[in-house]
Amino acid sequence: VIEGNVLGINNDPVNGWDDPLSGVRITLFDATTGAAVRSATTDPVGHYRIGGLVEGSYKVRAAKPGWLTVVKDATTSPWLTAHADFTLYAEASIQGQVLSRMDPFVGAATVTAFNADTGAAVRSTTADASGNYILSGLPAGNYKVRAAKTGFLTGWANYPADSKATAT
Repeated sequence: VIEGNVLGINNDPVNGWDDPLSGVRITLFDATTGAAVRSATTDPVGHYRIGGLVEGSYKVRAAKPGWLTVVKDATTSPWLTAHADFTLYAEASIQGQVLSRMDPFVGAATVTAFNADTGAAVRSTTADASGNYILSGLPAGNYKVRAAKTGFLTGWANYPADSKATAT
């Protein structure tokens, strides 16, 4: 048997919490072959239990959309329960609002996050009618953010940046 608990950490200022995380898919893989063996989902209090295992070494993966995936090692032996507890962190996100001097809110603008080191576009979204946007599921790192919409000059985060080179 391998069992454990999953705690979720989210620093969202409105809905942030560090409580048991339900709905996490726990998958066991044979540590030698990499083959998936069994899986389960955490219950409402973040607990899981997977039994009927043969003695051996396993990789235990905890995954849930919107959260970073974590893998741990666990070894089973007769008459003992192995424990693999997890702490999952919410994926990184950038959120903000697209504004203009001419029109207070710029809805339907395309907002794109660029890797600050490579310049590569990483993720895009469309701002809502009030100009609000969230770019979620980002790998940890530094980003430069651009907003663009037909009829408006392209803008970079932290005005008065006028290009990717000067954006912070």
